[in-house]
Amino acid sequence: MSLIIHRCECGHVPGRHHRTASDTREACRNSARPCRCKAYRPVATPEVLPTWTPTGRPIPEITPPGERVDGQTTCSCDACRALYAKLTGAAQ
Repeated sequence: MSLIIHRCECGHVPGRHHRTASDTREACRNSARPCRCKAYRPVATPEVLPTWTPTGRPIPEITPPGERVDGQTTCSCDACRALYAKLTGAAQ
């Protein structure tokens, strides 16, 4: 299912930031577009991160804000809830 996310100011998605064992700061990882970002700094406006089936068809369902996906809870801020409501017609 698609996710509503806040990109970092550097443009990366949240999953590109992690804490290393030797450093408590977050840093971008496995990036084709390296940056100097040392911490995840989310932009205020959320966006939909789409997903596709293995055959390339878009998956229209969107994970509701605040639900757990891959061991992490999605953002449930007012902006994410408003975007979810706008896209799905469902109040959060």
